[in-house]
This record gives sequence, structure tokens and C-alpha cells, in this order.
Amino acid sequence: AMARASTAFIFLALIAAVGHVDAYTRCGIANRGCNAPNQFSGMKKSKTLPTIVASTGITQDFKDKLDEGHQVLINFAGGASKTYAYILEGGGADAAYADFKTKNCEQTTFEGYCGADNLITQAKKSESAAMKGAGGKTCSCGHTLESSAALYYVLSSDSTAQYVGERAVHEMCHVTQLSRGEYFPTWLIEGGAVHTECLLQKKLTWSTQTYEDCFRYGGGRAGVIKNFRSYYASTYGSANGLQKGESRPCDDFVGDGDTEATMTAGGAEAGHLFYDTGTVAIAYIINKAGITSQQFWQSDVLGKGFWNTIVPFAGHDLVTGYPGQCPEDEGWKRSLLAITKHATVADFYAEFDAWAKTASVADVVAILETQSAIDTQTAGVFDLSTATSGTDHEPCASPLSAGSSLSGVVSAVVAAATVVLALTGRA
Repeated sequence: AMARASTAFIFLALIAAVGHVDAYTRCGIANRGCNAPNQFSGMKKSKTLPTIVASTGITQDFKDKLDEGHQVLINFAGGASKTYAYILEGGGADAAYADFKTKNCEQTTFEGYCGADNLITQAKKSESAAMKGAGGKTCSCGHTLESSAALYYVLSSDSTAQYVGERAVHEMCHVTQLSRGEYFPTWLIEGGAVHTECLLQKKLTWSTQTYEDCFRYGGGRAGVIKNFRSYYASTYGSANGLQKGESRPCDDFVGDGDTEATMTAGGAEAGHLFYDTGTVAIAYIINKAGITSQQFWQSDVLGKGFWNTIVPFAGHDLVTGYPGQCPEDEGWKRSLLAITKHATVADFYAEFDAWAKTASVADVVAILETQSAIDTQTAGVFDLSTATSGTDHEPCASPLSAGSSLSGVVSAVVAAATVVLALTGRA
């Protein structure tokens, strides 16, 4: 089976636009190499399906089911443009991936680097994966903005078209989430994507799995509820709760989280925290607030919707920043607390953890919306009238740009970067 996707972007060794090599500089600003805060997005809301780029051995059935998975997510939560979906067969010859390399490098080359060869090596080894990875980028006042998104599906010998279609719901959700801008905690990103898997599984033409059954047996890890309860039954989970799901370790960066080795030593599996516990937390929030999943994903009313009420917090340090540093009255915390009605996110965590430590399977099922309610909420097509775009928010008004002693340097580097981007043909 294909490995569970990670939001971890493909690591890029970057070349600064001013001409010197610096693996930790982007758009002329010091920046950690692994999943640095991306506080703004250049993506626009859209109903357009991702453009599929396939290696030569991919059949039409795989392409059709990939489209279907993307479509059911877009119908419910909206999408963002432009997005490309790269699907690569496992174990192919070099020629099978030639078109992928050309088109992927056209999209993603940034400050002199394209990571297509790494994906080809992975595909030739049949190392399966599904991920939202490196897309197109541009510079704006020292900030690195995603200008086009990219999804990657690498197949193994036992990958099925249906399984790829199911993963497509999850990965397309990441495009929509991250198109808002903001540096979100991992539990909201991964839990949110699994949440949409459960909401929309029954919308896939080959599936009859209900919302509850997805929580019981599905979600990509053979049971959301089972894994959530396993996390809180562990020494680590009982002591640390949901808060440790904010920061996922990446290379040597941990933020206010812990290494996977620390979690394992405490009897916890990291995926059970980031994916499954995050999913249950979102269902808990929706239940306690008396809102619907449809409102949570579609509404732009503060206190009802989450994703479409986001105003990015732009104060993160690009080297040392992590999601928990967001102030309570800004960014993701502002939108979350407007729904939960807590004074602080720590207060929400305390309430949720207290419930979670003793929650039975029946207790979790009791907070889920009925299948009838889910069917009604997912019956139509989101018209995007209340959806937001990353382009709604202006990077040049952020603290990184305003009043900085680096402003002259930034301006020069951005000008140089603009020339480089123009020469490479990217918007």
C-alpha cells in the first residue's frame, strides 16, 4: 500500500538570487531549510482540477480516479490554482519519466534548483508516496510565496487506482489549506485532511464507507479512533496531549514539539498524534461549538468557519519560528478560539486532553455528525463565494518588510530574484 502522505515538503538546496550558494537563504532572507514558516501564499481560489502529468506507464484508470478524488474535495472545500498532479509509475526506465522531469522543472525551478531527479530515483525504486511537495515559488518583499502547487503520487507494484483516488482527497485538501497563507500547526493540517477523507469517502463512486466507519476503520491508518485512543493510552500521549502535535520534527528542527524518538520512547506513534488525534480534535471542536463540518470548511464568518477566516500572522522568525508562537489574537489561533470560545489555545488543549484521556470508542462516536447530516452537507458544490485566496493578503505589509534594517538588502535581492524568475519563464 502507498505510504501515508506527509506535509513535509521536498527538501530544497537553494541558491540565493544574488549569486552565492547558501542552503538556508530564500528570497535573500535567512531561512531554515526544512519546512520554514510560509506565512503568505500566492495561490487563488479555484474550482479547476489539477493538471495531471503522468509517466508513460500510468493507465487511464489511475488518471480518472485521481481526478475523481481531487474533484470531490474541490466540490466540498474548494481548490486553488494553478495546481499540478504528478503521478509516477514504480520501476520505470529513464524514458518513462522524461516528460515529468521537463514539466516539473518548468514549474518548480526556484533559485536554480529542481528536485525532479530525486522523485525519479524514488519512483525507479518503487518507493511509494503521496505528498504535497515543492511547487512554483516567487519572492515578494522577502517572503517566499507559492505561485503554483504540486502534488506527487509515486506508485509501487501493489498500488491500486482506487487507493490513489482516496489519497487524492487528502492531498488536494492540503492545497486548499495552504493556499490561505498562515503557518498552521501539523495537527490541524493533517487532521484536517483526514477529516475530509472521512467526510467525502462515500462520495467516491467505488466506496460505500460512511463517516463513522471511516473513524472506526479508515483514515489511512486502519482506524482513526483506535489510533487516537492508543496515543492517549501511551505515557507520552497522556503527559503531553494535543499540544505536541503543533510542530512536526523536520531534519534537526523540533520547535516546541519532540523528536519521533522521544515519542516512541514514551510508547506513542507520531502519526497517531498528527493525523488521528488531530482528526478527532476537529470533530470535537465542531461538536462542542454546535457548528457543522460544512461551516468549518466553507464559512467566512468568524466563530463558524475556520479556513476562510484566516488572516495570516506574519511575525514568525523564518529560522526559528514554529506555529505555537502565533499570538492568541492573530492567525490560526484567532480563528480557532473564535469557534471554541476559549481564552487561550492552552485552555482548549486542557479541555480536550481531559476528555480524550478517558474517551471510549462510544464517546468518540457520540460527537460525530450523523451520516444523514454529512450527506446533506456534501450534496452540493461549494460556489467559493465565501472562500478566500492567499492573494487576499499582502506580504509587503508584513513585519519582515516594514521598518526592517534589511529592507534595502531585501529590495535589492527581490529585484534580482524578479530578474531570475523572468528569465526562467515563471510567473
